[in-house]
Amino acid sequence: MADNPDDLLGYADIVTLTEQRGTPIKRNSLRALRASNRMPPPDDLTFPDRPRWRRATIVDWLDNRPGKGARTDLKSKQPGFPSS
Repeated sequence: MADNPDDLLGYADIVTLTEQRGTPIKRNSLRALRASNRMPPPDDLTFPDRPRWRRATIVDWLDNRPGKGARTDLKSKQPGFPSS
């Protein structure tokens, strides 16, 4: 069966997807990412205790999130200003 971009995925499904892609993320890590707003908002909250995302939403997020060890807290320096 082909992976439909509209399939709804829960945490367990996202863990499986990340393992298949070779970049595993644990369930507790996904929950922490969601709690800190570093994950897209759920596409389906029919059951608030079981959020679900469309496959396309998660694939896009995985393709565009910073890699392991990326310093997301640093801001780029503006050109033309001397550094201290």
